[in-house]
Parts: sequence; C-alpha cells; structure tokens
Amino acid sequence: MRQWELTPEPALAERDLAADMFNHLGQASFSDAILGQINGYFPAGSCSLYRIWQDKPPKLLYSHSFKRPDVTRDCFEAYLQQGLYQTDRSFDNVRRERPSLLHSTIEDFWNPLHRELVYRRNHVRERLSLARKESDGSVTSMNLYAHNEHSGYTERHIGYFRKLAPLLLAGVERHIQLPREAQATTHNAKRETLFRINPTLTERELDICERILSGMTYDGIAGELGLSRATVITYRNRAFERLGIHFKSQLFALLASSTGPQTTLKPLSN
Repeated sequence: MRQWELTPEPALAERDLAADMFNHLGQASFSDAILGQINGYFPAGSCSLYRIWQDKPPKLLYSHSFKRPDVTRDCFEAYLQQGLYQTDRSFDNVRRERPSLLHSTIEDFWNPLHRELVYRRNHVRERLSLARKESDGSVTSMNLYAHNEHSGYTERHIGYFRKLAPLLLAGVERHIQLPREAQATTHNAKRETLFRINPTLTERELDICERILSGMTYDGIAGELGLSRATVITYRNRAFERLGIHFKSQLFALLASSTGPQTTLKPLSN
C-alpha cells in the first residue's frame, strides 16, 4: 500500500466535476453523473463513503456502482459481519497524520478472508481512498474501486485522483446531507402545525407527536429521546387528549386537514 500527504491542486478536471456536482446535487442522477465524469479520467466501477472507529463497528454512509452490478453493499456487509474491520490496518497512519490519499491493491490486505470476501468474491482489484481523521478519533474514507474488467491504476490515474478527491469527498458529503436537511424541515413544519392547532401542547408532547407522524415506533421514539416506552405512551395520551383524538390515524387526519389538500400523509395502524 502506498500513501501520500494530501496537497490539493486545481485542474480542468476539478472544474468539470464541480459543474456536474452542482447540476445533480441532491438528485437521483447524482451518483451516475459523478462516476461517469470520473471515468473520463480513470476507472471507477464503484465508490463508497464510510466511517470507521477503533472501538465500534464501521458505518457505511454512501455507496454506488457504475454500469455494472452493484456489489458495494455486499462488500461492506462482509467487512462488517465477518469482523474484518477489526483486523484492517489500512487507516492506522491516518489517525496520526493529516488527511491522506491511499492506493491499495488486493495484496495489501494481509487477512486472507478480507481479500477473498471483499475483493475476490466481488471482482474488485484496487482501491483509491481519501481518508480524513475526525475529532472523535474515527476516520472518514471516500473510496473508488477498480474491478477486474478495469486496468490497474497508473501514476497518471493517481495524479487525477489527487486533484479530484477533495472535491469528490465534499460533494458526496453534501449530497447525502441534503435529504436530512429536507427531513428536518418537514419535521419542523409538522411541529409548527400541531402547535397552531393547540398551543397548550408541551415541548415533549410535540416531540412525541412529531415522531409518530414520521412513522417511528414507540420503541424507536423511546430510544431516540432517552425515555421508557411507558413514558412515551403517557406523553402521547396527554397530547391526544389535548387534541381531542384517540388514535394515530386521527393524528394524521388532523394534520392533513390543517395543512391543505396537497399534503399527503399515510396513516399508520393503531
């Protein structure tokens, strides 16, 4: 495995990638458009963005395959379920240094199960990564993969990756953040509507109703808010009493009637 300190450098390729990112950000076409642009400079059959810790399992934040069967989830499931992350030393130096670019071939992974279950079984031959240490000691890694049908990464390919990697990481992070921001806006709108319907609702009662309207279970609400299930149901009952309703379906109907005919909400079973 080879490693370089990150030194971003402007180039025409960066401007082309930035333009595509701007045009497709937040859209379903984003991943194909970006990987299509990248493949004009070097092979990238798939990509992933994940975060790894030293003391807990990794988390896959984003993945996609381009013009080939998508194996990204299979690769990560093997990495996670087989405990391969526990023996992966790829990013040890990143935890001690500044952001780095890494080039790894299948032979760089000393664990034979890692080579077999993640790489050979899924026809992956090489990986280019931009890895960044986070404040909690974890590492975020943006990865591009060459598969068996691709040529190996050359110095020219790696030079392009060096130029594009920082922009690619920033764009993907922004792309996956947008749905969360839209969801937060929707949650706030529901909360404000409920408060208009009955201003006597308490903050905690609004918390519970907002999450019910988002489709969360009582157990899920309890876990997110740090409450017991019984306490969640108590707050729900108090809120429903203030609103003059008895069932979840009535809560959905109440919100729908207060936000206009264009709002479509799916009632849950009581």
